[in-house]
Amino acid sequence: MAAQVIAGIPPVTLLIEEGLRLYSRDDDKLRTTRLLERSTTLEKWQRVWSDHSETEMWSKTLIPDVRQWVSCKHRRLDFYLTQFLSGHGYFGDYTKRMGITKGSICGYCGEEDSPEHTIFVCQRWAAWRSNTESVIGAEVNSRSITILMMKSKEN
Repeated sequence: MAAQVIAGIPPVTLLIEEGLRLYSRDDDKLRTTRLLERSTTLEKWQRVWSDHSETEMWSKTLIPDVRQWVSCKHRRLDFYLTQFLSGHGYFGDYTKRMGITKGSICGYCGEEDSPEHTIFVCQRWAAWRSNTESVIGAEVNSRSITILMMKSKEN
């Protein structure tokens, strides 16, 4: 579920429902109809995302609103951003859970490592955080980071 949200691809079941709704409509305004049906799909997807189990809790913290995330025109993913948004990357808690490492301690500061720790807490990245916050003009934390990213391409 988190991978689909991060990628901006609705679940296939919702896309099939959308296709059936489009097929059953008899409209002359196909573009408007498609936009209305996609809006309905995004509303349903948001409900599914909000109600989904806690396994994607980290991704839900970062991306609480699927509709806003999907509609961001300058949203670009890369290897590192995908790892951060999913929590599936070279973070101590993940590598330990996958059996890659025996512990989940941060290699820089000795604290318990997680995506939140790495980006928002670890002193190794304090200068980056300070610089980012001064450029953006706002505090960067797990609840604000994607909202700030979506505000502008520069962010």
